[in-house]
Amino acid sequence: MSILTRFIYSKRHFFPNGGVKPDAFMPGKAEVEISVLACVGMSADEIWAQGRALRKPPLNVHGKAELPIPLLRELKLDAQPTPEPPNPHNHYSLLGWPGGELDRLAIAQELAAISTPTRLPVPIPCTG
Repeated sequence: MSILTRFIYSKRHFFPNGGVKPDAFMPGKAEVEISVLACVGMSADEIWAQGRALRKPPLNVHGKAELPIPLLRELKLDAQPTPEPPNPHNHYSLLGWPGGELDRLAIAQELAAISTPTRLPVPIPCTG
């Protein structure tokens, strides 16, 4: 496994050029992790089905961002498997976020810069 996928559920998390905004990677104020999936070896249909199943309607999947694990480690982030229900078997929590808002934003900016984004032309509804 060399890549983790972060699904994006808000069109506001994309720049007009299709790049991902740092907010797509920010954990909530009281959170210490973000959710990612290991999707290597899966078909495109399987990947999008997983993204749809992670959230409930009325949310839609607007896209995804792929993150290379070696660069995550350089940012001092650690991907820990968290396959417990209701998470799928390939679910990971990205841990190691600092406590300060500005420090978190700096990491989110780095994640946005190193990610490989895919924005869907038409959002797909969530099923979770």
